Amino acid sequence: MSVAEFSLDGLADSLICQLDRSRIFPPYHNDAEEYVIAAHSKNKIPKRSPNAFLLCRKNVHKEAKRLGVSNMRVISKVTGILWRESTVEEKEVYEDLSSMLDDASSILAYFSLHCS
Repeated sequence: MSVAEFSLDGLADSLICQLDRSRIFPPYHNDAEEYVIAAHSKNKIPKRSPNAFLLCRKNVHKEAKRLGVSNMRVISKVTGILWRESTVEEKEVYEDLSSMLDDASSILAYFSLHCS
């Protein structure tokens, strides 16, 4: 059976069952410096830092990739499901990470504009 024969919902359900939720909430991949350096490594300053949901999606993507899943539609669907089911406290960790990234990104943008 090919991947095209499976429904998006079925693939998403399968991935949710395989994911280690403890590597999503709290975020296992939470190095703010890594995010900022990656965003600025192309000598292109992003217009804004990723929000909490996008950071969660990045973690789900890394975990899915670790399991051999690379279908972005499935990853996005799973992230939406996990985000809706997460608690306020779980989301707060991502909100804090997003704020840290916003601060770090602003500082880096300032120095790259004024010190180059």
